[in-house]
Amino acid sequence: MSRLANKAKAGFFPSPEEIVKIVATHIAPPYHGAYHAAYRALDPCAGEGTALALAVWEIRGESNLFGIELDQDRAREAAKKIWNVLAASYETVRASKESFGLLYLNPPYDADTTQPGRRLEYAFLKRTSEWLAPGGVLVYLIPDYRISRSIAAFLAARFERVSVMRFPGSHYNAFRQVTILAVKRETP
Repeated sequence: MSRLANKAKAGFFPSPEEIVKIVATHIAPPYHGAYHAAYRALDPCAGEGTALALAVWEIRGESNLFGIELDQDRAREAAKKIWNVLAASYETVRASKESFGLLYLNPPYDADTTQPGRRLEYAFLKRTSEWLAPGGVLVYLIPDYRISRSIAAFLAARFERVSVMRFPGSHYNAFRQVTILAVKRETP
């Protein structure tokens, strides 16, 4: 897809539901003693809210869902599915550090206009991972060719139990996407 076509869609490419369901099979809800603990889940690129709502449903965890969505219309739609939605840019949002147990991150695949030579995939990862609690799960969707040295070093320093799964079949062929699952370390 051309850069102009991407801009026309405002970078909105929702996670295929089939992929969300597959990813969810690799995640367990937080477990404390004899019950599954409630946790907070955040999608800082919430779109219409479908991916986060479906992922948590498939995980079968009880959670408080939060989303951030730049587009006003998509934010209104997301609010029907994930309840706590801010219609804002993630850069303007202030959240307590380490306040979420699940970070579902499908960032825009584009250049970061605020930092020449950087990509939004990295900018979103770096900023939003501050909000993920130690022991929290990162679900990071990204084209495989966008896993830069910066992204790899960032993940290696701050996360453990990192696994990379290629999207299956035609889903992979479309954008060469992978899902990175990782657990945030107590300290880098």
